[in-house]
Amino acid sequence: MLKIRYAGYVLIIIFGVQYFYEKSAELSQLKNLTLTQIGAASVAVFLTQLITGRKYKTLFSVLKIKLTPREWFGLPQVTAFLNLLFFKSGTVTNAYFLKKHHEVSYSRFIAAMSVQKILDFFVAIFFGFMISLFIFSFFEIDFYVVLVFCLMLAALLCFFFYPPIHIKKWKSHILNKIYKIIEASNEYKQNKPVMFKIILLEMIAIPILGIRYYIAFNILNNPVSIAECVIFSVVVSVTGLVSIIPGNIGIRETIVGMSAYYMDYSFDYGVFATTLDRIIATAWAGFWGLIFFHLLHLKGYSKKNTSAF
Repeated sequence: MLKIRYAGYVLIIIFGVQYFYEKSAELSQLKNLTLTQIGAASVAVFLTQLITGRKYKTLFSVLKIKLTPREWFGLPQVTAFLNLLFFKSGTVTNAYFLKKHHEVSYSRFIAAMSVQKILDFFVAIFFGFMISLFIFSFFEIDFYVVLVFCLMLAALLCFFFYPPIHIKKWKSHILNKIYKIIEASNEYKQNKPVMFKIILLEMIAIPILGIRYYIAFNILNNPVSIAECVIFSVVVSVTGLVSIIPGNIGIRETIVGMSAYYMDYSFDYGVFATTLDRIIATAWAGFWGLIFFHLLHLKGYSKKNTSAF
């Protein structure tokens, strides 16, 4: 399975290089980026990183863990940076760090990451339902789109409000690992305030992603309304929760390009805007990722150190 992922990764890079080579004339305007434009895009990226860190801190507070600022901001940056290099390597690295310094078992870590994925998916589906309902009411759209979002939203609400699942332990070692993950996820289902806080943070994160696209489109002199950019961010959030290849490189660009084309904009500029946003976000992920990988992992950062970065 891993070989298939990296084979797809290589193919996307090859097609991407060919595509951007053919569009080199259109891309030439990126050479004229100003510090003001880069700064505006960087601020939006930093806000996303900050919200991601706050979600990380809130997520592990359920386990009675008080992450320091350098931990709750730095660990997600390490995850983002290393996951771009090797599939899930950043996730594994941080799981080891939390186990070593905060005694978080791997089953609890998996449960925490799974719950965050579900909560992020819930927010994306909620936005998708509201947007599809609005478009159905005032513009032309098939009702089945609204129905699909409604059914997914109902299923996620059942997950939140259905009583915690309690099962007996199995004799199988592998099944017992699954049992521990389910038990750990129950801790989150019983802590509704924390879940709602993470949901609220994600409700802020999606519009900020839309602002990032809005800035990128305007930098390329191809203005798109901020409302449409938020729709792009919702589509990306719904489809991007399952990582097919490291960093979902090429996937997000294609999705935004197709969404832009559906809204009567240029497919190419949808790809260019997403690529520009990715370049800036990747540069900052690499910058922060290297710094915090050194501070938290290479230097053997002690959990007793409570100083901020």
